[in-house]
Amino acid sequence: MTSVERLARSRLGELQQIAKGGQGRVYRATELQLPGESRQLVYKEYRSRDISIAGLDGMASFRERLDRSDRTMLDVLTNWPLRVVEHDDGRAAGVVVPLIPDEFFHELRLADGSAKRRPRDGQYLAQPPERCHRAGVPVAPLGDRYRVCRDLAFAIGFLHKRDICIGDISFPNMAYAPSLSPCVYLVDCDAFRLRGNSPVVPQLHTPDWAPPEGAKVQSIRTDLYKLGLFVLRALSPRELSAQNRDPSWADGALDPRGRHMLRKALATGAGTRRPTAKEWYEHLSGTLRNRRLPTSRHSSRLPPGLVRRPPAGQATA
Repeated sequence: MTSVERLARSRLGELQQIAKGGQGRVYRATELQLPGESRQLVYKEYRSRDISIAGLDGMASFRERLDRSDRTMLDVLTNWPLRVVEHDDGRAAGVVVPLIPDEFFHELRLADGSAKRRPRDGQYLAQPPERCHRAGVPVAPLGDRYRVCRDLAFAIGFLHKRDICIGDISFPNMAYAPSLSPCVYLVDCDAFRLRGNSPVVPQLHTPDWAPPEGAKVQSIRTDLYKLGLFVLRALSPRELSAQNRDPSWADGALDPRGRHMLRKALATGAGTRRPTAKEWYEHLSGTLRNRRLPTSRHSSRLPPGLVRRPPAGQATA
């Protein structure tokens, strides 16, 4: 197995706190440099003392085992852990991850009239237009909503094919930038689970995203349920859409096959086969081509010489 050298916390240099949450704090690591890595780096320090350092090693090593093309795609789609940081006594302190690219941020207008720079997460796809206007967020046209759903399906399929369960698929855990291709970026990847391993940190359900299997279950099958929820909510922006589970709300934005897929994705029966991420990717791609939905300019985030995304049959599980 490929191993990646851990970093002592003392090697990180100057740290500037930029965020905090339930699991810990996030710092910009302005002085840290890693071989072959040109992206800006941040350090996520855990609050818990019970984080599996071996599990974190597995996350960092997973990336190093990929071939160049797959590793590049992983970097385009996620802020995957690059290095494990340890305390002097060998306990896990946290992980070094790339900073979310600038294109995924916007200036959010707050209630008091001030503005704060934050990632553009998927919640703004589900908000009615008047709320987007108040927040200073451009209303995404239907074509952009389709592209976000398509590229999210691609990202999920890319990970599923490599035996990774995402777990907490929800609006807060992804950002989107309609001008890019792919236009989605998954965050908090240290909570993903590699096949055969326990999750490094608890795989939780964001409120209103829990699957019918129950609050303690996380699997590729529940990932597919949440992908269906994302498609539903992103394609039916209105009041309470972020809590909605009624597939009929998106009937006007989907063709008959899409409506059938969405109902299968959100079915509660244990024996129902949910559409795979590959099936969603292929259907949404075909709809974008055939219906000629509104388009916007895109810029590739992949290095020259690499295909923007592999053929659908090769890219997803």
